[in-house]
Amino acid sequence: MISKAPLVWVFLADYQKWADYFISSGAVELGLKNGIPYRPPLTGDLFISLCDALVAAQTAVVAAESLGIGSCYIGDILENYESVSEILNLPKYTFPITLLCFGYPKKKPIPGKILRCSADDTFHTNTYHQKNAEELAAMYKEMDRSVQKMLKNWG
Repeated sequence: MISKAPLVWVFLADYQKWADYFISSGAVELGLKNGIPYRPPLTGDLFISLCDALVAAQTAVVAAESLGIGSCYIGDILENYESVSEILNLPKYTFPITLLCFGYPKKKPIPGKILRCSADDTFHTNTYHQKNAEELAAMYKEMDRSVQKMLKNWG
């Protein structure tokens, strides 16, 4: 599917630009002169960059949809980030967070046909409710039927 998509975008968590700017602007040197040690990007910086990348990706999906263009997130990029980073020659403080394929759908999706968990199962009020085994089974019951049907059709 990826190789046949008319357009494929990779969204990066990119802290490299900031790290480079701190150095090239003289901020690191100035800080060191004033006794402020240089702190390389840490996990919290990565999380902020991840959020930025996902917001950008979802905005692209919404914009594409408004033009009649379909999209599909590809999650495997996370599992293969080392090879993707190598292929794209990504520097140290960048991380490929998601890949989006764009194209024109052969037929328009029917609203409500995509199986999703209900709002009651998705949203929490005031506190997180961790579901027990029975609640999880009930939540995924319809999706499990759909998966079983799909597996039967595969042979």
